[in-house]
Amino acid sequence: MGRIPPTPLMKEMFYAKLEKDDYIPALTWITSNPSKDCSHFSKKSWMNLFKENSQRFQKDTIVRLMNEWKK
Repeated sequence: MGRIPPTPLMKEMFYAKLEKDDYIPALTWITSNPSKDCSHFSKKSWMNLFKENSQRFQKDTIVRLMNEWKK
């Protein structure tokens, strides 16, 4: 209710949606919940998090996520 969730919670919710192949809800979650600290969402930060959590996703998750983002 007008409060911004903590960054770790935002990322965990994003990953939980990706694990279920829910790409549109995952993107909606991130875009509708802006972070106070943009450095947590830098390109390098995302790449590190995807590498650290790669065992949680299917091999083509990032490609499918990017395809949904372009739509």
